[in-house]
Amino acid sequence: TKAALRSGSGLVTLGTPECVQPITASVLLEAMTLPLPCNDGKLSNASVPAICDKVYTCDVCAIGPGLGTTNDIREIISSILKQNTPCVIDADGLNSITGYTELLATKTCEVVLTPHPGEMSRLTGLSVEEINADRTKVALKYAKEWNCVVLLKGFETVIASPDGEFCINKTGNCGMASGGMGDVLTGIIASFIGQGCTLYDAACLGAYIHGLAADIAVLEVGKFGLIASDVVKNI
Repeated sequence: TKAALRSGSGLVTLGTPECVQPITASVLLEAMTLPLPCNDGKLSNASVPAICDKVYTCDVCAIGPGLGTTNDIREIISSILKQNTPCVIDADGLNSITGYTELLATKTCEVVLTPHPGEMSRLTGLSVEEINADRTKVALKYAKEWNCVVLLKGFETVIASPDGEFCINKTGNCGMASGGMGDVLTGIIASFIGQGCTLYDAACLGAYIHGLAADIAVLEVGKFGLIASDVVKNI
């Protein structure tokens, strides 16, 4: 949420389980929060109408970070994919459609997927070693198969479009291997889509700026102990 704001979004709303909404609202002073029905701290399918109503009014939807994985959450993602609002899917959004990638075939919106090799392995059935042996080939294959922009994270992140275009990002450093870094990237990409970039351009620009912000942050804090909020401050 903070990354999207720092990347130029005019208004950002965080949909969050109602049981933790007071906590998130207290630390996100510049963002709106949307409290949603939940079970055991995770979103329930009772939240689908409110989520779809909100997504309908937005320029872009980012889904996944902090989400958890349940059957209800898969139903929520399926419902969002039937809207016309472009989506960025990361983290538990990806984990929730593992074994159910046919949901991507029935989507009515444009989608960016941002898996790291482990998530890509779960989505495709390929081993991490097979993926890393030819990252560009794998990203291009599944971008076409799923008709999505695929951003395959890792050293020299690969961004692939369904039409066969690809980009390899050169910014970033090993200090980025810590929790929350991917969430920052999701926020940046979503922000750029909301500001009118194509999904492929938003993913390429997002990866570049995400890595560059981390490279700038390293000058202040070093690679050891670099955290996601350091990157947000340098967007």
